[in-house]
Amino acid sequence: MQNIDIDLKPSRAANLLILILSLGSLLIVITLSVSWALKAVFVFLLFYTVRDLWLRINSPVVQGLRLINREECQLRLKDKTLLAVLCGDSTVTNRMSVLRFKSLGRKKIYSCVIIKDSVPSRDYHALLVWLRTL
Repeated sequence: MQNIDIDLKPSRAANLLILILSLGSLLIVITLSVSWALKAVFVFLLFYTVRDLWLRINSPVVQGLRLINREECQLRLKDKTLLAVLCGDSTVTNRMSVLRFKSLGRKKIYSCVIIKDSVPSRDYHALLVWLRTL
C-alpha cells in the first residue's frame, strides 16, 4: 500500500453550524426575561465560548495524516510529527469521522475530527478505504 497524505483544512460546514447555533443562542439570551446585567454576562460567556470553539476548529492540534500501512499512521501536529495507531473507539461515517489515535511509545491519545468538506473528496474516500482494511 502506498502512503496517503491527508492535509486537514477548516470545515465550512462546521463554521456555518457554529455561526447558526451562536446566533440562535444570542436570540434566546436576548429574549430572556432577566435583568440587562445578567443578559450581558450571558452574552459575554456566549461570545467567549464561541470564540474558543471557533479557534479549536480552525486551528486543530492534528494538522495532517499520513496513512503508512494497515496499523500505523503518522500524525502531523503543529510542532512535531509522530507515529500512532488507531484506537478502537473511533467513529466513522460517510460525512464525518472522529478518529482517536494512540501515540506509539506513549499513553497520549489524540483526537482528530475530519468533516468531509475539510479534505478533498478523493482523500476522504482513501481514508474510508484505509479504515475498512483494519
